[in-house]
Amino acid sequence: NNRRISGVHADLELAASVIRSDLGVGVVTIDVGGWDTHNNQGVTPGGGYYNLLEDLSDALTAFYKDMVGAGYEDDVAVIVQTEFGRQVKENDNRGTDHGLANPMLVIGSNKTVNAGLRGQFPGFDATPGNAFRPTRDFRDVMIAVAHGILGNPGIGGGQSDIFPGYNYSTVPNLLKP
Repeated sequence: NNRRISGVHADLELAASVIRSDLGVGVVTIDVGGWDTHNNQGVTPGGGYYNLLEDLSDALTAFYKDMVGAGYEDDVAVIVQTEFGRQVKENDNRGTDHGLANPMLVIGSNKTVNAGLRGQFPGFDATPGNAFRPTRDFRDVMIAVAHGILGNPGIGGGQSDIFPGYNYSTVPNLLKP
């Protein structure tokens, strides 16, 4: 593979190093740019969006393999999310415009993460205004992971100390007990 090591690879490599160092870090955040693809999105091999997804996939795979190799697979969960969704239909510039919803990924070991779809997919016919509507608040997912992996006790009565003032109805069953 002659691909250049990207920023996300380097950032996840640093995160893995910090985790392996047992410094007591509970949460690491990494920002990955380049996803605002209004023009010539490129969803086929060699295209810009395709390359971004491939690079993210490669970086996450390397990170998770590192965590497994170091024995941390049951102590680490990765949440992948975007700050904005994309429209369903391609625009006139062969890209997609901003939308409202996008899937989130939670990656972890078979001992910690319950695989499956959480939330509801409304189907392509139910996209008024060419945009999917969110069916799950991202904070519910983050609360579930923080509670399950970190043992965060600040959950109860519909309140969380992670997002003060946010009332959640149920924490999704993302993690195994």
